[in-house]
Amino acid sequence: MKNKSENLAERIAGNLRAELSADTGKSRGKLPSARNLAELYNCSHQTANAALNILANEGLIIRKHGSGSWRQQMKRRIRIACLLDDNNPSDFSTLSYFVKFLLLLLEKNQCEYQLFSFNDLKSANFSPHIFRGFDGLITDTRYNDPNSKQLIYEFDRPKLWPWPTFYHLASGNQVVADYISSFVQILKKAQLWGIKKCYLYYRRNEFLDIMQAAVAGSGWDESAIEYISLGSLNSIMGACKYGMNIPAGPDILHMTSADMIAWGFFEAMQERGLEPGDFHITGLGNMEAQGFVPLGEPKLTTTHHPREPYLEMAVQMFCRQIREKSNISEIIRIPGEVILRESAFYKKK
Repeated sequence: MKNKSENLAERIAGNLRAELSADTGKSRGKLPSARNLAELYNCSHQTANAALNILANEGLIIRKHGSGSWRQQMKRRIRIACLLDDNNPSDFSTLSYFVKFLLLLLEKNQCEYQLFSFNDLKSANFSPHIFRGFDGLITDTRYNDPNSKQLIYEFDRPKLWPWPTFYHLASGNQVVADYISSFVQILKKAQLWGIKKCYLYYRRNEFLDIMQAAVAGSGWDESAIEYISLGSLNSIMGACKYGMNIPAGPDILHMTSADMIAWGFFEAMQERGLEPGDFHITGLGNMEAQGFVPLGEPKLTTTHHPREPYLEMAVQMFCRQIREKSNISEIIRIPGEVILRESAFYKKK
């Protein structure tokens, strides 16, 4: 049973709470001191102090020793425009898992958001006023319409571009897949397995840089490494044809910068009458995680970079940039996971 002082403290706290709620126009304001409250309510200093502690525990005020009690500044819900590659983003049931996860993260970070489609931009005649009042813009860079692209680039507040393995903020901040560490894991595994020769295949020059950095970080002798550019080769069928002539052996690893190429090589080895263990092939991307399994069951050794951690980190960074008006350039690298399957480092039964 509460005593009189406890009841009075709660009544004082209730009155102050009501005043704070009614005074919505103030972002911060100093409250009466415990001494002033004690005089106002004709109570002890201890009771008045208990009333202020009730509000502090509720998160409504901040108490600073020697300074007094201040109204807690409430975080303003920032407004985000989300431009999606979808003709009907207003129908939530049709949105992809990735987009739904993005919206969940925005709500978690206390953001208001509005979904826009290319048709919305077109209806507004690509006027910059369509994004007026928004603090930030999240947009899909797959738009190749010059009017929408111009509108996006003219938006002068923070922007976030989400892609499968990297998230780029206009300020220079990035959350990226750490391919180097993934390749280092594979190369070190190859050393343990007794691999003597590695063929590293790439289609884009940035992956040549990544592979070279991985080789340097793994301790491999460069003389045992051969870098091969695949040029415009970009299909499983083309890779299969190419793979009919590549060397094979239990002490050779073929490491590619894309699962698609690795699949083609794997099929070529099987057509040549070879089995896992007679050859070693690794990819990058884990297409099997997306349900694409052309060989009927998961067999390809690959690396997996889950999208959720990248997006969650990028949205946090994006919201912090808006709230703190920060332009500090930062790159966060998230390592992937090597998934060992039959195509590499496999012992015959």
